[in-house]
Amino acid sequence: MACLSKRFGSHTKSKNEKDMSYYKATELIKDTAQGTGLITTVTHGDFSEIDIKRQTLFPLLHVVPVSFSTVNATVTYTYTLFFCDLVDFNKTNQSDMAAPWWGNDNKFDVMHQMSMAAQMFIDQLTRGISVDNNFMAADTNSGTFFTNKVENLLTGVQMDISITMPNTSVTDGIC
Repeated sequence: MACLSKRFGSHTKSKNEKDMSYYKATELIKDTAQGTGLITTVTHGDFSEIDIKRQTLFPLLHVVPVSFSTVNATVTYTYTLFFCDLVDFNKTNQSDMAAPWWGNDNKFDVMHQMSMAAQMFIDQLTRGISVDNNFMAADTNSGTFFTNKVENLLTGVQMDISITMPNTSVTDGIC
């Protein structure tokens, strides 16, 4: 798993910086997520590479690049995003709790917080930033709650997002 903030500080720049549409789209996701104030760390790679042994600062956004397509002078990159956090457990017996329906963990809180992070991310991505950065994100997005029961309970929201931007191989005369 690679931390995007480290990756983008050291990437090798091509002779034509405009040639970096994949980097720009991915960095835009990272910067927008961190701008919500609800995401501590942004990582990327396969979902199974998320560090759930509490070595990574949570909550985090994990970015999985899925595909790209080109149409005329544009390129669309598709990503699956996982807004996630680890669930904490309370050792109190659930039957002794004032509101046992909520259970003895904070899974509802994590689901709420990560759905808010996803909503704020989409809101920031689609309102204003797109004009300044010459890209377009889909107006309608939906998320799916998930719980991954492995060593620690990883919970959050998964969503797919597509970012369309000028195809630099066409607009810069490479092709």
